[in-house]
Amino acid sequence: MSRQDLIFDINYSYYLEKMFSTLTGRIDRLMTFLIILSGCGVFVSITGYVWFGAFIAALSVSQVVYQFSRVSGIATEQARIYLELITDEESLTDEELQARFKQIQNADSKPWGCLELPAHKRAAIALERTDTTRDLTNSEKLAAWLAGDLPR
Repeated sequence: MSRQDLIFDINYSYYLEKMFSTLTGRIDRLMTFLIILSGCGVFVSITGYVWFGAFIAALSVSQVVYQFSRVSGIATEQARIYLELITDEESLTDEELQARFKQIQNADSKPWGCLELPAHKRAAIALERTDTTRDLTNSEKLAAWLAGDLPR
């Protein structure tokens, strides 16, 4: 693997972790907001308290099961470490760069596949490379937009 390919992979990993962190953090905050908002619905004279209760229970269980806030925190930390490696890249030899990259990869989160191509495109844009990948699907565009980075 050439140094340029390694630098691309590091940038790709950084953008993937950053996008995943942003997306899962936003999902967690939205779910928390909806739980609070639905809880306030109990005080309004609206029929169907059972539906509010079921909605709050479903959101609460989802937060516990999927742990979006924890996943977001892990991805944020990984993105920070990748950014540090990007910053140090010029002062490292090829062997040191590859060794640090391998070590960092061991703690990677498990980002969703819908963010992989957008992260690839963002890394290509950041490194001023020609992007030869296919266009983003609508679901990939939506996921990238919600993740705060829709590369064009």
